[in-house]
Amino acid sequence: MSDAAGFTYLIKSRELYSPKTPMAALKAIEEGLLPDYAFVYKANSVHPLIEEPIDIEAIERILSRKDNDLSTNQLLIVILERLLESSDGEIALFAAESINAIENRYNERIETLKKEHVSDDDPLHLKNIAVQFYELALINESRRSIRNFYLFEAYSYMNRYGREARFNREDLIFTLRILITLRALKLARNVIVQALNRFPDDVRLILLAAEIEYYRKNFSQVHALIYRLKDSWESLPEEERQSYSLWLKER
Repeated sequence: MSDAAGFTYLIKSRELYSPKTPMAALKAIEEGLLPDYAFVYKANSVHPLIEEPIDIEAIERILSRKDNDLSTNQLLIVILERLLESSDGEIALFAAESINAIENRYNERIETLKKEHVSDDDPLHLKNIAVQFYELALINESRRSIRNFYLFEAYSYMNRYGREARFNREDLIFTLRILITLRALKLARNVIVQALNRFPDDVRLILLAAEIEYYRKNFSQVHALIYRLKDSWESLPEEERQSYSLWLKER
């Protein structure tokens, strides 16, 4: 789920069912009454989730879904990592086994894609493997060494994909996102320069270039890149404009 989706939920939340606790939000999501981001909002704006009465059955029902998207898996991992600290051994064991189950689903998809690539030699499988590794990295945000290992794997498979198929714009953006998350900024900068040579007026690529320079603390270049978007500024989502406005205040 995108940050924009979360922002939209906050804007419209007064018009929607208002759960009193994170667990009520979780149940409302199960019933389709609210988007997933309702849980993020409640989990972070009421009390730490570990202080709430955790509805294990509700969590189990969501875990049982095989089509959970990345944002849902990220939320589940946050909950489960907190449950790992439970003084109740059964709950801690449940949390550990559930984390393993989520990761195993990714690993199973990766192994299936690898076999399919051997079978039909379709390079698209390589990109799909990279996506799975990238998502594995994001759900392991709290364990940086593991996260970085998966990011390296994602980048490696995108490299292999690039040798067998020509990158399009979305492939470039995805590869840049891997590198930025990994904070491989020198390499990311080399890639963005080549990307902007191909797509010099692409707003998303210019913003990624600005993000790279921001993390490099090259604030004058951030200003120059954002200035290039002066004619497109009003078309950007409000939450993005707010972020970039903060960047422009950095010195």
